[in-house]
Amino acid sequence: MLTGSGLISRILGFFYRIFLSQAIGASGLGLYQLIFPVFTLCLAISASGIQTAISRYVAAKKDGHYFLWSGILLSVILSGILSVFVYWLSPWIATDILKEPRTIDLLRLVSLSLIPSAIHACFNGYYYGKKNSTPPAICQILEQLARVFGTYVIYLVLQEQGRPLEPIHAVWGIVISEFAGLLVSVTSYLFLKEPRTFAFHLMEPLKALGIMAIPLTLNHVLMTLSHSLEHLLLPQQLMAFGYSSDEALGHFGVLTGMALSVIFFPSAITNSLSVLLLPRISETKSRGDICAVLDTIKGALCCGVVLGSLCTFVFLFSANWFGTYIFQNTLAGFYIRILSILCPFMYTSSLLSSIVNGLGYASLTLSCNLTGCAIRILAIWFLVPKIGMYAYIISMIVAAVVVTAELLVVVKRKCR
Repeated sequence: MLTGSGLISRILGFFYRIFLSQAIGASGLGLYQLIFPVFTLCLAISASGIQTAISRYVAAKKDGHYFLWSGILLSVILSGILSVFVYWLSPWIATDILKEPRTIDLLRLVSLSLIPSAIHACFNGYYYGKKNSTPPAICQILEQLARVFGTYVIYLVLQEQGRPLEPIHAVWGIVISEFAGLLVSVTSYLFLKEPRTFAFHLMEPLKALGIMAIPLTLNHVLMTLSHSLEHLLLPQQLMAFGYSSDEALGHFGVLTGMALSVIFFPSAITNSLSVLLLPRISETKSRGDICAVLDTIKGALCCGVVLGSLCTFVFLFSANWFGTYIFQNTLAGFYIRILSILCPFMYTSSLLSSIVNGLGYASLTLSCNLTGCAIRILAIWFLVPKIGMYAYIISMIVAAVVVTAELLVVVKRKCR
């Protein structure tokens, strides 16, 4: 169910990116993509670690409602603080950090979506812990539909007024989708046919969640900071290479908004497996069923390698078609062809990360992934001003190979 919804959501998102690339252009798409490092960092702090902690505790406890509501309380507090922070400090963030004053209004608007996004992440963690993937699957599809149709309705209204679609209108699509996701999550929870206790004995669950969520959140924050640093530095270093601001944003938008959207498209399958792998590995390990753990790992790795190899073959031969006919941008086709090499390593490392986390070694996952981030950041800082975008693309491939190799070594050693 989750895999199917992931594929449907990716299809909708893929056509949505095509629409945006033609409606707001490569530069506008780059401007839109520029706010995501801030948005994802806030979610990493307020929800990511808490969601995983809720999933683990709910999988282990008969009644996980206490952990759900404790997690929601923590997430609302954190996301509320961050929402105020981003809204009021958006001029400073846009000017001094993003180096792009045109993102001020975009940041203020996206800050409104932090609280609903954090809450429905907690609900998803609860459903994953219950091994009930139906509500998150439905939520994922409806959330994407709300984003697409919300933005398209805005586009039609602007067309009647003779005004163009701008990046801020695409951000409205994010806000609409997050509130839609919250509505679906809450509605699904109210219709669950399970006994629920609404007593407010939350101190013990709060303490337990805090103990588990802090290291998980730290992992997510460090990874998000590293990825955010990449996306913040890349346009600036492309300008150091000789591009104008619009040209740098254009290349950034083509890479992140067009080419990578194609490369990441099949990862809906591996992402769904990763979400389900963590509680499954944790549960079988806690039972001491080592054979089941090994069988699960072997099956997951085979899936990652086969899917990645197939996607590399497909993208190599269809890259020009994507660039010419889908995005109407030949540069996008060029990037897709080179980045197709990433697929086997990227999909496999995603599954390996979930396996290592399920085995209880999240710190090792963090160290492996940070190695990859360090390779890319060093390439951006030292090589992009001299070579351009080629340096970053090569660093992505090298980093993917190194991270996959490191994670394989960790799994092999820990499974002994």
